[in-house]
Amino acid sequence: MLMTGNGTLQEYLLADPSWPIAHKPRSISFSEAAALPLVYSTVHDALVKHGRLPFQPKPEDVGKRTVLILGGSSGTGSVAIQLAKKMGLKVGTTCSTKKVDFVKSLGADEVRCSAHLCLNW
Repeated sequence: MLMTGNGTLQEYLLADPSWPIAHKPRSISFSEAAALPLVYSTVHDALVKHGRLPFQPKPEDVGKRTVLILGGSSGTGSVAIQLAKKMGLKVGTTCSTKKVDFVKSLGADEVRCSAHLCLNW
């Protein structure tokens, strides 16, 4: 995908129909919507580029790999949980005791609270 233009201050951009473009949810601000691609690309790079995990694993590999996401209730951590689950990974994460239900709702398989962290998962 190649986007060309004169920079980020353009008022309009001609979008090719093949580009992955979605409507902004009404529940988030324009600033929040503008930040999401950066968060997703950060998580994607961490898991796929640096972690060398397949973005679309073979069906027989689904659920055979585990990833630990530190700070699962953070902005990046919450996206990482969702993307890792979409990639067929088992997800372990850390968070505060107040956020356990939240990270589980995102798909975390195992959660350790900051008050109960240990080296033996």
